[in-house]
Amino acid sequence: MTVAAEFGARGDAEGPLLAAAFRLLLAQGRPVSVERLAAALGRDAEPVEQALDRLARARRTRRNQAGEVTGSLGLSVEPTAHELTVEGARRWTWCAYDAVGILAALGASGRVRSRSPHTQAPIEFAVHQDRPAAGSQVVFLAQGPCVSVVDDWCPLVNFFEDPDTAAAWAAQHGITGTAVPLLQAAATGAAAWRSQLGRGASQQGGADETACC
Repeated sequence: MTVAAEFGARGDAEGPLLAAAFRLLLAQGRPVSVERLAAALGRDAEPVEQALDRLARARRTRRNQAGEVTGSLGLSVEPTAHELTVEGARRWTWCAYDAVGILAALGASGRVRSRSPHTQAPIEFAVHQDRPAAGSQVVFLAQGPCVSVVDDWCPLVNFFEDPDTAAAWAAQHGITGTAVPLLQAAATGAAAWRSQLGRGASQQGGADETACC
């Protein structure tokens, strides 16, 4: 099997692709073309395009109409409900857990801006290296079956002012899950993202997919 064919097959090759896309999105703050991603991986464009097509159909990445990657491993360069400032650069994430987990995994300082879906109150806090500022805010981690992390799980994983508000919202919408403090979410998220980025996220495509169960 040629290198190109091996890369185009299912398996561990998709992990490095997702991790490379994440790093380029983080560094450049704009959509990543197939050619740019292929160059970063030292691969031909055709098998990279094939792998991206599989990942997009599995809803493990986001691409724009031009075919450029706009989201990978929870990080997005297109606006979402969760804004992330990393060392002064603005990015977005697919869910609340992504925001604290990514900052913590990077050991970066920054700021998270979001909104409570129950009261519409703004949620904003600073992160110094891997530690969010102490407060009453929580991340609600939903539980239950889903097909797509991005489409099914992420919309349910949000920031709330406090555990009681999270519980009220979950009860109103019939959602099962757990509200965890920011520090706890950051600690577990840091370990997950470091593991996924370090080994190329070979199986799940994003640290938050382990919670889609």
